[in-house]
Amino acid sequence: MSEYALRRAFWWEGEWRGKQMSCFVTGRKAVCKVGDKMAAFYVFDTPQGVYLKPEIKLVDDWIKVAHRGDDSG
Repeated sequence: MSEYALRRAFWWEGEWRGKQMSCFVTGRKAVCKVGDKMAAFYVFDTPQGVYLKPEIKLVDDWIKVAHRGDDSG
């Protein structure tokens, strides 16, 4: 995935805490359907990739949703 592509909005599907998760990720926020509920996440664009962090202060999970260009692992 190119750096340009990482800056644009994209869909991501995966799993979080044992539930299916589908997210619309933009530059700073992500809106996700987790199981049958909706949740908002902050987006962090780091040198290692793009991560989501729940807006809920009680949960400190970081979810990797995209890797940087030539990252081999």
